[in-house]
Amino acid sequence: MKHLPIFAASCATCGLLPECGGQRGQQTIGGCFVGCGAACGGPEKCDWVCPLKADFVDRVREVGGLSTGSTLIPTGQTVNLPRYIPMIRHGSSRAMPLDVAAVALSIEDVVKHRGQSYSAIATSASGIREQFALRHDAQVVLVSVARDRVLERFWAYRRKWFVPRQFKDLGLTAITVPNFSSFLDAPRPHSLWNRRRMEIVASEFAANGLFVVPHLNSLQEDDWRHWQVFLGAHDHLTYVAKEFQTGLRLRDRGDRAIADLARLQDRVGRALHPVIVGGAAFAAELARHFTALTFVDSQPFMKAIKRRRAAAPGRWERSELTNVDQLLALNIQAHEAHIAREIARGSAGQVTTPRRRGSPRRPNSSSWANRLPQLPYRR
Repeated sequence: MKHLPIFAASCATCGLLPECGGQRGQQTIGGCFVGCGAACGGPEKCDWVCPLKADFVDRVREVGGLSTGSTLIPTGQTVNLPRYIPMIRHGSSRAMPLDVAAVALSIEDVVKHRGQSYSAIATSASGIREQFALRHDAQVVLVSVARDRVLERFWAYRRKWFVPRQFKDLGLTAITVPNFSSFLDAPRPHSLWNRRRMEIVASEFAANGLFVVPHLNSLQEDDWRHWQVFLGAHDHLTYVAKEFQTGLRLRDRGDRAIADLARLQDRVGRALHPVIVGGAAFAAELARHFTALTFVDSQPFMKAIKRRRAAAPGRWERSELTNVDQLLALNIQAHEAHIAREIARGSAGQVTTPRRRGSPRRPNSSSWANRLPQLPYRR
Protein backbone atom coordinates (compact mmCIF):
# COMPACT_ATOMS: atom_id res chain seq x y z
CA MET A 1 0.00 0.00 0.00
CA LYS A 2 1.31 3.43 -0.90
CA HIS A 3 1.89 6.13 1.68
CA LEU A 4 -1.38 7.87 2.48
CA PRO A 5 -1.07 11.64 2.98
CA ILE A 6 -3.02 12.68 6.07
CA PHE A 7 -6.09 14.68 5.03
CA ALA A 8 -5.41 14.31 1.31
CA ALA A 9 -6.68 17.39 -0.51
CA SER A 10 -8.53 15.26 -3.05
CA CYS A 11 -8.91 11.68 -4.22
CA ALA A 12 -6.27 12.37 -6.86
CA THR A 13 -3.60 12.95 -4.18
CA CYS A 14 -4.61 10.01 -1.95
CA GLY A 15 -2.45 6.92 -1.67
CA LEU A 16 -5.51 4.67 -1.58
CA LEU A 17 -6.84 5.76 -4.98
CA PRO A 18 -5.67 2.59 -6.82
CA GLU A 19 -7.55 0.40 -4.33
CA CYS A 20 -10.77 2.39 -4.00
CA GLY A 21 -11.27 4.16 -7.32
CA GLY A 22 -12.10 7.45 -5.63
CA GLN A 23 -15.14 8.60 -3.70
CA ARG A 24 -18.04 9.42 -6.00
CA GLY A 25 -18.16 13.14 -6.79
CA GLN A 26 -14.95 13.81 -4.82
CA GLN A 27 -12.24 13.39 -7.46
CA THR A 28 -11.26 17.07 -7.46
CA ILE A 29 -13.21 18.85 -4.73
CA GLY A 30 -12.00 16.76 -1.80
CA GLY A 31 -11.66 13.26 -0.47
CA CYS A 32 -13.50 11.03 1.94
CA PHE A 33 -11.39 12.26 4.88
CA VAL A 34 -12.46 15.89 4.52
CA GLY A 35 -14.97 15.62 7.36
CA CYS A 36 -12.80 13.50 9.67
CA GLY A 37 -12.83 14.72 13.25
CA ALA A 38 -16.04 16.70 12.75
CA ALA A 39 -18.79 14.24 11.85
CA CYS A 40 -17.30 11.21 13.63
CA GLY A 41 -16.09 12.88 16.83
CA GLY A 42 -12.43 12.12 16.23
CA PRO A 43 -10.28 8.97 15.80
CA GLU A 44 -10.80 7.90 19.43
CA LYS A 45 -14.61 7.84 19.14
CA CYS A 46 -15.54 6.62 15.67
CA ASP A 47 -15.53 2.95 14.62
CA TRP A 48 -14.65 3.39 10.94
CA VAL A 49 -11.68 1.72 9.30
CA CYS A 50 -9.71 4.92 8.77
CA PRO A 51 -5.99 5.73 8.26
CA LEU A 52 -6.25 8.39 10.95
CA LYS A 53 -6.86 5.73 13.58
CA ALA A 54 -4.19 3.81 15.47
CA ASP A 55 -5.75 0.43 14.65
CA PHE A 56 -5.90 1.01 10.87
CA VAL A 57 -2.93 -1.25 10.00
CA ASP A 58 -4.22 -4.08 12.22
CA ARG A 59 -7.67 -3.97 10.67
CA VAL A 60 -6.26 -3.97 7.14
CA ARG A 61 -4.04 -6.93 8.04
CA GLU A 62 -7.09 -8.72 9.41
CA VAL A 63 -8.54 -8.98 5.89
CA GLY A 64 -5.25 -9.32 4.02
CA GLY A 65 -5.32 -5.86 2.44
CA LEU A 66 -8.03 -3.70 0.94
CA SER A 67 -7.54 -4.81 -2.67
CA THR A 68 -9.71 -7.54 -4.15
CA GLY A 69 -8.45 -10.96 -3.13
CA SER A 70 -8.32 -14.26 -5.00
CA THR A 71 -11.71 -15.51 -3.83
CA LEU A 72 -12.73 -18.56 -5.84
CA ILE A 73 -16.17 -20.14 -5.65
CA PRO A 74 -16.02 -23.65 -7.14
CA THR A 75 -18.35 -25.03 -9.78
CA GLY A 76 -20.22 -28.30 -9.69
CA GLN A 77 -23.35 -27.35 -7.73
CA THR A 78 -26.68 -26.37 -9.20
CA VAL A 79 -29.86 -25.19 -7.51
CA ASN A 80 -33.27 -24.14 -8.76
CA LEU A 81 -34.76 -21.43 -6.56
CA PRO A 82 -38.48 -20.62 -6.99
CA ARG A 83 -39.98 -17.22 -7.74
CA TYR A 84 -40.92 -16.54 -4.11
CA ILE A 85 -39.42 -17.90 -0.87
CA PRO A 86 -41.12 -16.95 2.39
CA MET A 87 -38.83 -16.20 5.32
CA ILE A 88 -39.81 -17.98 8.55
CA ARG A 89 -38.46 -16.37 11.71
CA HIS A 90 -39.28 -19.08 14.27
CA GLY A 91 -41.41 -22.15 14.90
CA SER A 92 -43.53 -20.79 17.75
CA SER A 93 -47.33 -20.37 17.65
CA ARG A 94 -47.68 -23.10 15.04
CA ALA A 95 -48.76 -26.71 15.41
CA MET A 96 -48.09 -28.13 11.94
CA PRO A 97 -45.05 -28.19 9.65
CA LEU A 98 -45.36 -25.53 6.94
CA ASP A 99 -46.26 -27.24 3.66
CA VAL A 100 -44.00 -25.13 1.43
CA ALA A 101 -41.26 -26.56 -0.76
CA ALA A 102 -38.71 -23.79 -0.15
CA VAL A 103 -38.25 -21.41 2.78
CA ALA A 104 -35.68 -18.84 3.85
CA LEU A 105 -34.19 -18.51 7.32
CA SER A 106 -32.26 -15.56 8.72
CA ILE A 107 -28.72 -15.97 9.99
CA GLU A 108 -29.90 -13.97 13.02
CA ASP A 109 -32.33 -16.75 13.95
CA VAL A 110 -30.14 -19.73 13.08
CA VAL A 111 -26.84 -19.01 14.85
CA LYS A 112 -26.76 -17.71 18.42
CA HIS A 113 -24.81 -17.71 21.66
CA ARG A 114 -25.60 -20.92 23.53
CA GLY A 115 -24.00 -20.80 26.96
CA GLN A 116 -20.28 -20.34 26.41
CA SER A 117 -20.43 -21.22 22.71
CA TYR A 118 -21.62 -19.56 19.51
CA SER A 119 -23.35 -22.07 17.28
CA ALA A 120 -26.34 -23.00 15.17
CA ILE A 121 -29.52 -23.81 17.10
CA ALA A 122 -29.60 -27.25 15.47
CA THR A 123 -26.93 -29.75 14.47
CA SER A 124 -28.61 -31.52 11.57
CA ALA A 125 -30.84 -31.00 8.54
CA SER A 126 -33.80 -32.61 10.29
CA GLY A 127 -33.13 -30.65 13.46
CA ILE A 128 -33.21 -27.22 11.84
CA ARG A 129 -36.42 -28.04 9.98
CA GLU A 130 -38.02 -29.25 13.20
CA GLN A 131 -36.94 -26.06 15.01
CA PHE A 132 -38.76 -23.89 12.46
CA ALA A 133 -41.71 -26.26 11.90
CA LEU A 134 -40.92 -27.00 8.25
CA ARG A 135 -41.41 -29.95 5.95
CA HIS A 136 -38.68 -32.56 6.37
CA ASP A 137 -37.77 -32.18 2.69
CA ALA A 138 -38.05 -28.38 2.45
CA GLN A 139 -35.32 -26.50 0.63
CA VAL A 140 -33.72 -24.03 3.04
CA VAL A 141 -31.96 -20.85 1.93
CA LEU A 142 -30.00 -19.11 4.69
CA VAL A 143 -30.17 -15.34 4.16
CA SER A 144 -27.27 -13.43 5.74
CA VAL A 145 -28.94 -10.02 5.60
CA ALA A 146 -29.08 -8.87 9.21
CA ARG A 147 -28.46 -6.06 11.65
CA ASP A 148 -24.87 -4.88 11.95
CA ARG A 149 -24.37 -6.21 15.48
CA VAL A 150 -25.52 -9.68 14.35
CA LEU A 151 -23.08 -9.75 11.45
CA GLU A 152 -20.23 -8.37 13.56
CA ARG A 153 -20.80 -11.14 16.10
CA PHE A 154 -20.75 -13.69 13.28
CA TRP A 155 -17.48 -12.26 11.93
CA ALA A 156 -15.87 -12.33 15.37
CA TYR A 157 -16.80 -15.92 16.29
CA ARG A 158 -17.28 -17.79 13.01
CA ARG A 159 -13.79 -19.32 12.92
CA LYS A 160 -13.45 -20.09 16.61
CA TRP A 161 -16.65 -22.13 16.57
CA PHE A 162 -16.37 -23.43 12.95
CA VAL A 163 -19.73 -21.90 12.03
CA PRO A 164 -19.47 -22.43 8.23
CA ARG A 165 -18.92 -26.14 8.91
CA GLN A 166 -22.02 -26.16 11.12
CA PHE A 167 -24.01 -24.59 8.28
CA LYS A 168 -22.97 -27.47 6.02
CA ASP A 169 -24.54 -29.95 8.46
CA LEU A 170 -27.91 -28.18 8.22
CA GLY A 171 -28.58 -29.34 4.66
CA LEU A 172 -28.88 -25.85 3.21
CA THR A 173 -29.83 -25.40 -0.43
CA ALA A 174 -28.00 -22.06 -0.66
CA ILE A 175 -26.56 -19.32 1.52
CA THR A 176 -26.15 -15.61 0.80
CA VAL A 177 -22.99 -13.79 1.81
CA PRO A 178 -23.36 -11.39 4.79
CA ASN A 179 -24.08 -7.82 3.69
CA PHE A 180 -21.50 -6.04 5.80
CA SER A 181 -22.56 -2.41 5.66
CA SER A 182 -21.28 0.29 3.35
CA PHE A 183 -21.97 3.95 4.11
CA LEU A 184 -21.60 7.01 1.91
CA ASP A 185 -20.65 9.16 4.89
CA ALA A 186 -17.83 6.80 5.98
CA PRO A 187 -14.22 6.93 4.76
CA ARG A 188 -13.92 4.81 1.65
CA PRO A 189 -11.45 2.34 3.27
CA HIS A 190 -14.29 1.22 5.55
CA SER A 191 -16.36 0.09 2.55
CA LEU A 192 -13.34 -1.65 0.99
CA TRP A 193 -12.66 -3.42 4.28
CA ASN A 194 -16.24 -4.67 4.42
CA ARG A 195 -16.06 -5.80 0.80
CA ARG A 196 -12.95 -7.84 1.62
CA ARG A 197 -14.80 -9.41 4.55
CA MET A 198 -17.60 -10.44 2.20
CA GLU A 199 -15.04 -12.06 -0.11
CA ILE A 200 -13.42 -13.91 2.78
CA VAL A 201 -16.71 -15.26 4.11
CA ALA A 202 -17.79 -16.31 0.60
CA SER A 203 -14.57 -18.28 0.29
CA GLU A 204 -15.13 -19.94 3.68
CA PHE A 205 -18.68 -20.91 2.77
CA ALA A 206 -17.55 -22.39 -0.54
CA ALA A 207 -14.71 -24.30 1.12
CA ASN A 208 -17.33 -26.03 3.28
CA GLY A 209 -19.37 -27.14 0.28
CA LEU A 210 -22.14 -24.54 0.56
CA PHE A 211 -23.85 -23.08 -2.52
CA VAL A 212 -22.83 -19.43 -2.29
CA VAL A 213 -24.92 -16.49 -3.48
CA PRO A 214 -22.73 -13.33 -3.53
CA HIS A 215 -24.29 -10.20 -2.08
CA LEU A 216 -23.76 -7.12 -4.26
CA ASN A 217 -23.15 -4.16 -1.98
CA SER A 218 -22.44 -1.17 -4.23
CA LEU A 219 -22.19 2.53 -3.52
CA GLN A 220 -20.66 3.84 -6.73
CA GLU A 221 -19.56 2.96 -10.25
CA ASP A 222 -16.22 1.50 -9.11
CA ASP A 223 -18.09 -1.04 -6.97
CA TRP A 224 -20.11 -2.20 -9.95
CA ARG A 225 -16.87 -2.58 -11.93
CA HIS A 226 -15.57 -4.74 -9.10
CA TRP A 227 -18.57 -7.04 -9.35
CA GLN A 228 -18.23 -7.14 -13.13
CA VAL A 229 -14.66 -8.43 -12.76
CA PHE A 230 -15.71 -10.86 -10.02
CA LEU A 231 -18.58 -12.36 -12.04
CA GLY A 232 -16.38 -12.42 -15.12
CA ALA A 233 -13.91 -14.62 -13.23
CA HIS A 234 -16.75 -16.88 -12.05
CA ASP A 235 -18.74 -17.44 -15.21
CA HIS A 236 -20.66 -20.29 -13.56
CA LEU A 237 -22.31 -17.89 -11.10
CA THR A 238 -25.80 -16.70 -11.99
CA TYR A 239 -27.40 -16.15 -8.57
CA VAL A 240 -26.64 -12.80 -6.92
CA ALA A 241 -28.31 -11.22 -3.87
CA LYS A 242 -29.46 -7.63 -3.43
CA GLU A 243 -31.23 -6.17 -0.40
CA PHE A 244 -34.04 -3.59 -0.70
CA GLN A 245 -35.16 -3.39 2.94
CA THR A 246 -33.20 -0.32 4.07
CA GLY A 247 -31.84 2.48 1.87
CA LEU A 248 -33.14 1.01 -1.38
CA ARG A 249 -36.75 0.77 -0.19
CA LEU A 250 -37.29 4.35 -1.46
CA ARG A 251 -38.50 4.32 -5.03
CA ASP A 252 -35.83 6.51 -6.63
CA ARG A 253 -32.96 4.71 -4.93
CA GLY A 254 -34.44 1.32 -5.68
CA ASP A 255 -34.99 2.15 -9.35
CA ARG A 256 -31.40 3.36 -9.62
CA ALA A 257 -30.10 0.13 -8.08
CA ILE A 258 -32.20 -1.91 -10.53
CA ALA A 259 -30.75 0.04 -13.46
CA ASP A 260 -27.23 -0.57 -12.13
CA LEU A 261 -27.95 -4.27 -11.67
CA ALA A 262 -29.33 -4.54 -15.21
CA ARG A 263 -26.26 -2.75 -16.54
CA LEU A 264 -24.06 -5.26 -14.69
CA GLN A 265 -25.92 -8.11 -16.39
CA ASP A 266 -25.26 -6.51 -19.79
CA ARG A 267 -21.58 -6.06 -19.00
CA VAL A 268 -20.96 -9.64 -17.86
CA GLY A 269 -22.74 -10.88 -20.97
CA ARG A 270 -24.99 -13.53 -19.42
CA ALA A 271 -28.32 -13.75 -17.65
CA LEU A 272 -28.22 -13.22 -13.89
CA HIS A 273 -30.76 -14.52 -11.39
CA PRO A 274 -31.14 -11.90 -8.62
CA VAL A 275 -32.28 -13.01 -5.18
CA ILE A 276 -34.13 -9.90 -3.98
CA VAL A 277 -34.46 -9.52 -0.21
CA GLY A 278 -37.41 -7.34 0.79
CA GLY A 279 -38.06 -5.82 -2.65
CA ALA A 280 -41.46 -7.19 -3.69
CA ALA A 281 -42.60 -3.63 -4.47
CA PHE A 282 -40.04 -3.57 -7.30
CA ALA A 283 -41.10 -6.89 -8.88
CA ALA A 284 -42.55 -5.37 -12.05
CA GLU A 285 -39.54 -3.13 -12.69
CA LEU A 286 -37.09 -5.99 -12.06
CA ALA A 287 -39.01 -8.28 -14.40
CA ARG A 288 -38.36 -5.84 -17.25
CA HIS A 289 -34.65 -6.69 -17.04
CA PHE A 290 -34.38 -10.24 -15.67
CA THR A 291 -35.97 -13.43 -16.94
CA ALA A 292 -35.42 -15.24 -13.63
CA LEU A 293 -36.01 -13.72 -10.20
CA THR A 294 -36.39 -14.90 -6.61
CA PHE A 295 -38.00 -12.73 -3.94
CA VAL A 296 -37.49 -13.31 -0.22
CA ASP A 297 -39.33 -11.56 2.60
CA SER A 298 -41.02 -12.29 5.92
CA GLN A 299 -44.23 -10.31 5.37
CA PRO A 300 -46.65 -13.29 5.26
CA PHE A 301 -45.06 -14.76 8.37
CA MET A 302 -44.97 -11.58 10.46
CA LYS A 303 -48.53 -10.66 9.48
CA ALA A 304 -49.77 -14.14 10.38
CA ILE A 305 -48.10 -13.96 13.78
CA LYS A 306 -49.97 -10.66 14.34
CA ARG A 307 -53.22 -12.32 13.16
CA ARG A 308 -53.44 -10.31 9.98
CA ARG A 309 -54.49 -11.58 6.58
CA ALA A 310 -53.75 -10.34 3.08
CA ALA A 311 -56.72 -8.27 1.89
CA ALA A 312 -55.27 -6.68 -1.25
CA PRO A 313 -51.80 -5.96 -2.63
CA GLY A 314 -50.02 -4.04 0.09
CA ARG A 315 -53.00 -4.23 2.48
CA TRP A 316 -53.27 -6.46 5.53
CA GLU A 317 -56.36 -6.53 7.73
CA ARG A 318 -57.22 -8.02 11.08
CA SER A 319 -58.43 -11.59 10.65
CA GLU A 320 -61.00 -13.46 12.67
CA LEU A 321 -59.07 -16.60 11.85
CA THR A 322 -56.82 -17.31 14.85
CA ASN A 323 -55.07 -20.43 13.57
CA VAL A 324 -51.56 -19.21 12.67
CA ASP A 325 -50.86 -22.25 10.47
CA GLN A 326 -53.86 -21.47 8.27
CA LEU A 327 -53.19 -17.73 8.25
CA LEU A 328 -49.58 -18.27 7.24
CA ALA A 329 -50.54 -20.58 4.37
CA LEU A 330 -53.15 -18.10 3.11
CA ASN A 331 -50.77 -15.16 3.40
CA ILE A 332 -47.98 -16.95 1.52
CA GLN A 333 -50.40 -17.95 -1.23
CA ALA A 334 -51.74 -14.39 -1.62
CA HIS A 335 -48.32 -12.74 -1.49
CA GLU A 336 -46.81 -15.16 -3.98
CA ALA A 337 -49.74 -14.59 -6.35
CA HIS A 338 -49.26 -10.83 -6.09
CA ILE A 339 -45.56 -11.14 -6.93
CA ALA A 340 -46.40 -13.41 -9.87
CA ARG A 341 -48.85 -10.81 -11.23
CA GLU A 342 -46.26 -8.06 -10.87
CA ILE A 343 -43.62 -10.13 -12.64
CA ALA A 344 -46.04 -10.86 -15.49
CA ARG A 345 -46.90 -7.16 -15.72
CA GLY A 346 -43.26 -6.14 -15.86
CA SER A 347 -42.38 -8.83 -18.41
CA ALA A 348 -45.15 -7.45 -20.62
CA GLY A 349 -43.74 -3.93 -20.30
CA GLN A 350 -46.67 -2.65 -18.23
CA VAL A 351 -44.67 -0.85 -15.55
CA THR A 352 -46.44 2.25 -14.26
CA THR A 353 -45.35 2.09 -10.65
CA PRO A 354 -46.43 5.14 -8.61
CA ARG A 355 -43.95 7.09 -6.55
CA ARG A 356 -43.84 6.12 -2.91
CA ARG A 357 -44.89 8.72 -0.42
CA GLY A 358 -41.82 10.46 0.96
CA SER A 359 -39.57 9.29 -1.85
CA PRO A 360 -37.10 11.97 -3.00
CA ARG A 361 -37.59 13.44 -6.44
CA ARG A 362 -35.28 12.33 -9.23
CA PRO A 363 -32.60 14.89 -10.17
CA ASN A 364 -32.82 16.53 -13.59
CA SER A 365 -29.28 15.52 -14.51
CA SER A 366 -27.90 12.00 -14.61
CA SER A 367 -24.36 13.04 -13.69
CA TRP A 368 -22.74 11.27 -10.74
CA ALA A 369 -22.60 14.47 -8.70
CA ASN A 370 -26.30 15.18 -9.12
CA ARG A 371 -27.22 11.55 -8.48
CA LEU A 372 -25.62 11.62 -5.04
CA PRO A 373 -28.34 10.47 -2.58
CA GLN A 374 -29.11 12.04 0.76
CA LEU A 375 -26.71 10.99 3.50
CA PRO A 376 -26.38 8.83 5.39
CA TYR A 377 -27.93 5.56 4.26
CA ARG A 378 -26.95 1.95 3.95
CA ARG A 379 -27.01 -0.25 0.88
